[in-house]
Amino acid sequence: MIADALMAQIAAVLKDGGEWCDLEKAHVLAAIVLALRPRVTCEIGVWMGGSLVPIALALRALHDLDVEAGRDPARRRAVAIDPWTKEASCVGQEGADEAWWASVDHDVALAAFRGRLERHGLTEIVEIVRA
Repeated sequence: MIADALMAQIAAVLKDGGEWCDLEKAHVLAAIVLALRPRVTCEIGVWMGGSLVPIALALRALHDLDVEAGRDPARRRAVAIDPWTKEASCVGQEGADEAWWASVDHDVALAAFRGRLERHGLTEIVEIVRA
């Protein structure tokens, strides 16, 4: 079953996104995508794609299901919105949280996210908006 393969794939790649999204959440997000069959999803605050990559993998699984069933596959995409800047990340943060966001390299996080998209063949599905 394609859902089982998708959930196994998510479990295998999830750790690359850091500790922002646990496996249960990733599986729930993917299951929602499979159930609702959206053409467009959007995430604001992507960082390294901990939750967006599972969503994009589910969108690709829907495409594969359509092809397998002989249906014209809908163009599906995920829009990833994040400024990837210290200034934006520090807004509303205090103390240790503010210090952490000010200390991390946002360009490295974006590069890691882009690398994940490339490794998993998701560059055609995910549109990055750095804003």
